Amino acid sequence: MDVSGGAERLISELVRHEPGHQVLVYDGGESFYDLGQPLMRAQGILGALWWILTHKRRFDVVHLHLFPSIYFSMILGRSCVVHEHNTGNRRRAYQIFRPVEWLVYRRARAVIAISQAAADALVQWVGGLPRLCVLPNFVPDLAVGQPSEPAACIHDCQETRHEIRLLMVASLTPKKNHAFMLQVLAALPTAFVLHLVGEGPLRDELVRQAGELGVMDRIHFHGAERDVARHYRTADLCVLTSNWEGFGLVAIEAAQFGIPTVVPNVPGLRDFVPDKRFLIQEREPAVWAKRILELRSVASDDTVQSTYREAAKAFSLQAYLVKLDAAYA
Repeated sequence: MDVSGGAERLISELVRHEPGHQVLVYDGGESFYDLGQPLMRAQGILGALWWILTHKRRFDVVHLHLFPSIYFSMILGRSCVVHEHNTGNRRRAYQIFRPVEWLVYRRARAVIAISQAAADALVQWVGGLPRLCVLPNFVPDLAVGQPSEPAACIHDCQETRHEIRLLMVASLTPKKNHAFMLQVLAALPTAFVLHLVGEGPLRDELVRQAGELGVMDRIHFHGAERDVARHYRTADLCVLTSNWEGFGLVAIEAAQFGIPTVVPNVPGLRDFVPDKRFLIQEREPAVWAKRILELRSVASDDTVQSTYREAAKAFSLQAYLVKLDAAYA
């Protein structure tokens, strides 16, 4: 499991708040998460399947996240729930997987999709499902207990007070489309600085591209961080340029701090835009740069910030658990 993945963050936060859950990890390093309890580990996918088959009587429900573990449903049947986290994946480019996954999703007790967009895409792939429910992820309130004003030491790399800080929290992977955001930054005035929180295989390529665009001195690579709240607290505006998302978790996290996120009109992101001015239809760097210039002052408006904070409250843990229990029933 990838420490920075959205599905893994969901599981870790759920276990922290609801310790009755137990987690089996079949692929991942020691850095996965400190869950406050031992992880059950298995060597590889077959080891994980064997572990589940020999221990499943200990559990009321086996909740399956991500490929290939969702294929366990063909063996586990109604003792499992399958969780769909994405609006698309590479398997859907190959028709040979369609009949297999038609069975995978129908064998389970229930199928949970993290957004309406993810549910619609799944139905388009395997047809209507009798026990499909939409359950948006809960988002722990990162703003709880945070100081009302940013501390001077929070921003390690802040050099000037007149910087306009753009924040993008996303793994450095192709679907997040950081390359596009670098082009947008190049079209913005030099006062705009981009802070990237996340790690991934494209880091070296993005550093190279930033150098070619002449914006390397306006970008800060922070890597993967557990304390993301400190970056939200000091951001002026958040951006997310993904080609697709299953669920816009980081946009909701930003909203907890009253910070809007500028997003493209793609599934999984357009579902959470409390103020539609922050939703951009076009995929042109010049258009994005112009809109960000306009939206910078809008983002600091008290009414806009209040609207975003209120919208984020709909994704509470309490509301999530009620719906999750219904799916388990």
